[in-house]
Amino acid sequence: MEKRQQLKLIQADWLLNSFLLCHSCENRNPLKRTWMNPKAKNIHLNAKLKILKMKKIILLFFIISFSYNVFSQIENDSELYKTIVRLDKELFDAYNSCTKDLDKHASFYSEDIEFFHDKSGLATSKEEIIESIKKNICGKVKRELVSNSLEMYKIPNYGVVVIGFHKFHNLIEKSVSPPSKFIVFWKQNENDWKLTKVVSLH
Repeated sequence: MEKRQQLKLIQADWLLNSFLLCHSCENRNPLKRTWMNPKAKNIHLNAKLKILKMKKIILLFFIISFSYNVFSQIENDSELYKTIVRLDKELFDAYNSCTKDLDKHASFYSEDIEFFHDKSGLATSKEEIIESIKKNICGKVKRELVSNSLEMYKIPNYGVVVIGFHKFHNLIEKSVSPPSKFIVFWKQNENDWKLTKVVSLH
């Protein structure tokens, strides 16, 4: 256990240093000196947006890594654990049958959802996320949770952060992806739970 905690601290320290390096790189950006040129200014603004998104992702991972050492893991025989497992199943049962259950799948997302994807970046429009699922997932892909892969940590006055692994079945190509990590934040409002943040890693 002590060795695991040391590894988590090393990981958190690396992520924080990455954030500071990213911030330093932004401050040294030579494009800032050419802001009088409209074309260069647009390039600079696009680069700055990408840097800001990357900083946000790095900070998010830092918070998650730090939470490993601050919050105790939720026991898998607790009612809270069972509730989140049920929510995960309902969310992805609707995902897997989204040709007819897309509205049900969408109902699990908060209106201010933040969806981080290691390929496409950050999405903050619920409407666009659901439209993307409709276009790229429904009838084409099914998700399978890797057994016994879920870790859950309670966040006081907020809800639960869940870390796990899942696989995706490509129904068109008849193939299965390697297991990939996902991180989701469930926010509780009395008896209502909503997804507020999703991190998808492939």
